[in-house]
Amino acid sequence: KRGPGIHYLSFTVDPGALAPLCSEIRKNGVRLIYDSPKRGAHSMRINFIHPASAGGILIELMEKA
Repeated sequence: KRGPGIHYLSFTVDPGALAPLCSEIRKNGVRLIYDSPKRGAHSMRINFIHPASAGGILIELMEKA
């Protein structure tokens, strides 16, 4: 939509680290897509950093359930 370049990144965090990480990110003024982590594909828990807070890149954070 906006031409060439990175539009999506995904990072896996240690089990049990996603909810505290999301809280810390939110405290620092970063916009997240979900209020709390949701179940995603492959039984992973996920949340996303909104592109408006990440230079136009959608960043997925995920942990094994």
